[in-house]
Amino acid sequence: LVGRSRQVDWAKSLCYRVMPDSLASDLITVLPESPIAEPLKRYLTPTSDLALRQANITAMKWISQVLQPRQDQPIALVLMHRSPEQSGGDGSLVVVLLAGERVGMDSYRIRQIAFGEFPRR
Repeated sequence: LVGRSRQVDWAKSLCYRVMPDSLASDLITVLPESPIAEPLKRYLTPTSDLALRQANITAMKWISQVLQPRQDQPIALVLMHRSPEQSGGDGSLVVVLLAGERVGMDSYRIRQIAFGEFPRR
C-alpha cells in the first residue's frame, strides 16, 4: 500500500462519522473529475436508480464484511489513481477502506484498514 500510494496522480477521500448508506452514490459524484479510464468508470457507475440503491446496499454489506465496524466507528474510503506509466495498461484504481475511532474533538485513529486494486494485478 505504501509503495502504491507513492505512485498516484490523483486521490480522493470520502469520510463518514458512521457506516455510510450512500457510499456508491457519493463515489459516482467523484468519478467524473478523476483520471480513471472510462471502462472502469462505467463499471463503477450504476445504470439506474434501482441499480444505485442496490450498489449502496452492497457497499454497506462490503464494509460490514471486511471491517466489521461498530455502529459508532467512523468510516473512510480513499481512492487513488495510478497512472498507466506506473501501473501498466490503462492505469489502476487503488481502493482503501478504513475504520477508525474518535480520540479527541477532531482527532481520529485508524483501527482497521483493507485495500485492493482495480484492475487486479
